[in-house]
Amino acid sequence: MHKQWPRFVTWLGMALVVAAPAAVSLLLVHSVLGAAIGNFVPATDDEMFYWREIDTFSAVNFRGGYYTYEEQPAAWTVSHFGAHGPLFPMLYGGLGELFGWHPNTVVFFNLLVVTAALAVLVVSIRPTLGQLGLFVVLLATFWPLQWELPSLGQEALHLGFAILMAAVFFRLLRSPGRRPQWVTTAVVLSLLLASLFRPFWIALLLPYLILNYHPGSARAWLAVLAASAAAVVGVFVTTVYISAPYPSFVRNLMVATAASRRVGLRLLASYALENTKQFLDWRGPLTFFNVNRYQLVLLLLALVLVIGLALWQSRRAGQPWRAYLSQQSDQIFHLYNAGLITLVVLALYIPTGYEGFRVFAPYLLMTSVLLILSRRWVLVALVLVSGLLQAPAFVHDYAIEKGRNFAYDPGQVSAFSASVGNLLDYDPHGSAWSNTLLLDGQLLCYQVRCDYLMAVPAGRGVSVIFFPDRLTAPLKSKYLLLSQAGYTLVQNRLGSKLHLQLLRTTPVGGLYLNLDCACP
Repeated sequence: MHKQWPRFVTWLGMALVVAAPAAVSLLLVHSVLGAAIGNFVPATDDEMFYWREIDTFSAVNFRGGYYTYEEQPAAWTVSHFGAHGPLFPMLYGGLGELFGWHPNTVVFFNLLVVTAALAVLVVSIRPTLGQLGLFVVLLATFWPLQWELPSLGQEALHLGFAILMAAVFFRLLRSPGRRPQWVTTAVVLSLLLASLFRPFWIALLLPYLILNYHPGSARAWLAVLAASAAAVVGVFVTTVYISAPYPSFVRNLMVATAASRRVGLRLLASYALENTKQFLDWRGPLTFFNVNRYQLVLLLLALVLVIGLALWQSRRAGQPWRAYLSQQSDQIFHLYNAGLITLVVLALYIPTGYEGFRVFAPYLLMTSVLLILSRRWVLVALVLVSGLLQAPAFVHDYAIEKGRNFAYDPGQVSAFSASVGNLLDYDPHGSAWSNTLLLDGQLLCYQVRCDYLMAVPAGRGVSVIFFPDRLTAPLKSKYLLLSQAGYTLVQNRLGSKLHLQLLRTTPVGGLYLNLDCACP
């Protein structure tokens, strides 16, 4: 009986780790928001866009209407989905087809993804009791995870993938060397697939190949670098091909560089400089997203300090360079992992606010898990203490922002549904554009709550006008839903080439028939 006790305690600790995110999330929703997790509804523009895309795929797969911006679809004509590409709607839509898709379904899918990833981690690695205890503390206070579990987006999926990659790299960092071919193939394919959800994951391919193949000659190094570069190019080209065009900085940079390399370089340099200033600006408001960014900065500084100190000590002791790299390989990987993603975001994306927060979070979680597994206790303490210090900012912003996800307005949905009747029903014999509703961007969760969009039948695509100057005549969508201001913007853009017929007046705007639609 005594011999079984440690095993029982270990399994109990593993169960607590696996259950911790779900338990804390349920507690937060109940105690901070006074709601039940089952009352979740999409509330932001991205959440509603994702919800409708998944709803459409779960009902009609690729036969639905378009989810575009200014009616500009992806080059891959099979996909009718938006700027984030079709893979996430395909994944969650496939699950929705099997289990049903409702406003709150995504939360249970998110909990399943993260819980399953943690189960794989603890069963495959078998952490010690002390490490299991630290994992419970980490998962309970890793606020990006608690923020994203009751959300509709890709973030929980990426956080789950970060946990799986922590398990993969822990074994590889502890014992570098070639793995069985099927393992290498599975990891490389997983990284490539994850990169099509979010291209930043491709950055992990280079360290994986280095640790796996351990290149010793110049030719081997060249092969590893060439394979990594080819993968980066392939992921970028594929992502552009399967995603609906959106005027992001990367797209604008591509256009500028195609016209003039010098102009493109100047644009890149000025954008990176401005982003760096914003990223390092400590005078901003102490919102949760900003505070979480500071945690990443502190970790990067600590890694530089620890690695630099170890290098200085090794040089004083006359230690060979290769021996130093071997001893510090995990911390060098952490610096690469957190540092490279920071540099890429500073150069090409948005490092502040929610945009930067959601990109940094998976890499910060992966590094935190690896620090516990590799027993880097000083850095672990930094992560845990800085996480605890974020709690007041998190709870404050959570109560304000997440409250919207538990404030469903059934009256708005019923009123909108009654006002449009069956006009927006999905037509299985119609074209994709005949099954598309073009929406004034200000009606997508900005001026009003957008619960009404859940009344639009599955299969009906919802495209958005955010940048009216990108619209071209004739319009393709069969129907338009416009506020008065939105109608004026479209009319100013297209002038006499705009031919609309008002069909119904809804609680949020006018529903118009596009007389120029070449709709069967």
